[in-house]
Amino acid sequence: MVYPTAYAEITNLHGDRSCPDITETGFSVIAPLIYKQSGLSAQDIRMFQPYDDFTIAVMMHFEDFGFCGRGQGSDFTLGTDLSRTGTLPLNTGGGQISAGQPGLASGGLNLAEAVRQMFREGGGRQVKDARNALVTGIGVIPFARNWGTSAALILEA
Repeated sequence: MVYPTAYAEITNLHGDRSCPDITETGFSVIAPLIYKQSGLSAQDIRMFQPYDDFTIAVMMHFEDFGFCGRGQGSDFTLGTDLSRTGTLPLNTGGGQISAGQPGLASGGLNLAEAVRQMFREGGGRQVKDARNALVTGIGVIPFARNWGTSAALILEA
């Protein structure tokens, strides 16, 4: 069985500001909440399945979820094995960018992949220790504003 052990979302982070810092996401607010709900930390996450419509979005996720410090996303990306056999398997099914964002990807692609991995149905891309996953979703990227919605879920097997 796969169980959701934590969930949180925030909508319109700093929506009232005329020119907010667009590198700040709602994940900086909800990450501590889901870690507290699940009893896990960034170091406990076995695979990361973020909504990845843009490469910069993934690096912002790394920072906001505490995999690295703010402003260190690119160094973390370069210095971390993100493959299915690495220290933080990332979007093992290819993610939205691979699936044809926005045409074929859908917002549930990364959730479906996390569940497949945890059921040990990943085939040649199977993560060895797939006992938990951090999955995210975002919604609406209004230019000159922060993301409209930031949502995160931790699943455990």
